[in-house]
Amino acid sequence: AGEKLVVIYTFSTKSIPAQTTPLKVIVLDRDKAEDVEELEDTPLYDVEIMDIIVNGKKINSQSAYTGEAINGKGFTMVPLRSVAEALGLEVVWEGKSEGIRVGIAVTLKIDQDSYTFAKMAPIKLGMAPELVEGITFVPLDFFTEVLQMDQAEIVENQIIIK
Repeated sequence: AGEKLVVIYTFSTKSIPAQTTPLKVIVLDRDKAEDVEELEDTPLYDVEIMDIIVNGKKINSQSAYTGEAINGKGFTMVPLRSVAEALGLEVVWEGKSEGIRVGIAVTLKIDQDSYTFAKMAPIKLGMAPELVEGITFVPLDFFTEVLQMDQAEIVENQIIIK
């Protein structure tokens, strides 16, 4: 009682006080300023433990992770093949161009922030696709910005794509 707290939530309702369970509660010691510094490295959520839900169904896939672009901005990176196939799209490695084709109209290349839809001007998302242990990961925004899906976001500790 009477202490100052910092409460970190992953998601909350719009009501005051927030009606959700806190991710972390830190009691600030009035004599120690270093407690506040601890907050700088505290992630707001951990995408690695979240289920990936595609069109209302949980898929078995590799875990998402938070990738960091050159500008320091964090991106949620999700496994391309398992999500695309759950959406009914074929994913093909094109050896001649050393690129990846998703469906019939989307192409991309590892380590290049340049996504092409139907041979239109390349779309830049701020983060290039990455190859991790033989698995291609793309930014979560890839599904709304390039594949033009209705939803690709984190909702209630789940990654929702539809």
